[in-house]
Amino acid sequence: MGHVRRVTAACLAEIGHSVTRVDLPKVKVSLTNSGGSPVIEPGLEYLIRQGIQQGHLRAVRKVERLESLAHG
Repeated sequence: MGHVRRVTAACLAEIGHSVTRVDLPKVKVSLTNSGGSPVIEPGLEYLIRQGIQQGHLRAVRKVERLESLAHG
């Protein structure tokens, strides 16, 4: 996931959308799911951490079936 998509995902999660980010590098997925950010952008790490804590944001390494995403 690129820089702009990371920010967009965090902002969508902030306003209540459920967002699943797909990233191939395991370290980026782990960092995101622990509330960190692999890129430096003012306020982004806070938004990611809030999204994770509120259950609106998560990162995965591969795309899951649509039904699995809808049912959590």
